[in-house]
Amino acid sequence: MLEVSRYERLRADLDALRRLREQSTIFDFQVTDESPGPPERYLLTFRGKGATRKDPRSPVVIAEFHQVEITLGEYYPTLEPTIQWKTPFFHPNVTDKGEVFFGAWGQDWVPGLGLDALCERLWDMIRYAIFDTTRPLNLDAADWTRSQGYYKFPLDPRPLRDKPPAAAEPSNVIVFEDSSPPARVIPARPFPMPTATRVHAPVDHEEGIEFLSDEPAPAAPTPPPAPPPPPPRPPRVVRVPIISEEEKRKKEEEDILFLDE
Repeated sequence: MLEVSRYERLRADLDALRRLREQSTIFDFQVTDESPGPPERYLLTFRGKGATRKDPRSPVVIAEFHQVEITLGEYYPTLEPTIQWKTPFFHPNVTDKGEVFFGAWGQDWVPGLGLDALCERLWDMIRYAIFDTTRPLNLDAADWTRSQGYYKFPLDPRPLRDKPPAAAEPSNVIVFEDSSPPARVIPARPFPMPTATRVHAPVDHEEGIEFLSDEPAPAAPTPPPAPPPPPPRPPRVVRVPIISEEEKRKKEEEDILFLDE
């Protein structure tokens, strides 16, 4: 399982270096490993401003060609790669022999650090964007870095990925610009939101379900006009006969005779 993981990592590093080369005018690399499978040793080339000194009695000058060899050991990426400078380089965190040790320049090794990201750190060392004078591997370079005032750091302002993004491929689509004045925007009137109304729909009396809807209830039918009231009835006349006292007396006598019989 370890071999498979290492193989995949070596392939991924090779692809990452190829992409980095396409995105940079500064960086290039060569594979110096002739064994089959993904490469384990590279010669990296950087073209940009960095400091160098031929010998301790020579002045520090600017060099624009730098080469670094990186070897990916048997236990890479669990263990860090070996970094060896192949051209003279004057830096507080690089020995006189061109050796670089992780942790001495503010970069600890982690297995997740890709080879392309490591190349960006090396370029930052070359242009003096990264240096640590508190734990130097080259005392003369540390003293020069603290005391010199002639050069401004970083020596080279460019990032390693300095190429602009690739332009889009040409297309046969013709785009016409609209020169007409912008259309007048008329603000929309507020639209009243419908309120929930009770709908006169069939009700399931067994379930006791009543439905509500946002649609307005149907208008009730207009009732027919009321009939006109009947004409007033004429007053009823009751005619009461007027009986005189004489007739009353005769009537009473007849009633008495009728009872006696």
